[in-house]
Amino acid sequence: MSAITERSNMLQAYQRVGRNKGAPGVDGVTTDALKGYLQTHWQHIKQQLLEGSYRPQPVRKVEIPKPGGGMRMLGIPCVQRLKLQVNREKSAADRPWKRSFLGYTVCSRNYNIRLKVADKSVKRLKGNIKALLRMAKGWSIRRTVNELAPKLRGWINYFHHADAKGIFNELDGWLRRHLRKILWRQWKRGLTRARMLMRLGIAEKRAVLSTTNGRGSWWNAGASHMNQALPKKLFDRLGLISLMDSYHQLKCNL
Repeated sequence: MSAITERSNMLQAYQRVGRNKGAPGVDGVTTDALKGYLQTHWQHIKQQLLEGSYRPQPVRKVEIPKPGGGMRMLGIPCVQRLKLQVNREKSAADRPWKRSFLGYTVCSRNYNIRLKVADKSVKRLKGNIKALLRMAKGWSIRRTVNELAPKLRGWINYFHHADAKGIFNELDGWLRRHLRKILWRQWKRGLTRARMLMRLGIAEKRAVLSTTNGRGSWWNAGASHMNQALPKKLFDRLGLISLMDSYHQLKCNL
């Protein structure tokens, strides 16, 4: 709480609340009147916060029209309560590598600190890609690659400031494996799989053995026969965005 109520931190929260220009809560204090209110009451409020005795006023309930008709309920907090909520969200104290800001975090080391993509950002990207791939079961691989392009391009354009770049290689490999899994499932029957593997350069005996290994599609997507049949350069020719390649290109253009 001492970190939350630190002066520079509170000033940032005050400025953010002022920019929002929202309606007053149950106390009737507007954002324009907030400065005078705090000049009079801040020391008392701060003391209550530090002692743990502060109790914010209730939220004012209002009805606002929906764009499509009807009404919906909206809760408007008092401005000083909103200020404290903003601060608590932005000021949680923890080790730097356990915190994230705008999707980034830092490596957990005491020297040569590097900016990296936060785990939540990686998880969110994977979730978005999986949602798209679930729809891609009947698509051609070229269409799937085209649908992925804007998501991947936008993501790496935002996160190319990261210094820890291992995650880009990891995501590239993870995505190619998912695409191989889709193809393995689309080929369905053993005879079709063997024929496709041979067409992609796998020897006949190895192709036949690979299609009768009894393993699932995810295992086969990561196995050597699928990696050899569908290498990175093939996906490059299909137009698949490589996060690592894009990262290096963006860095060179800076």
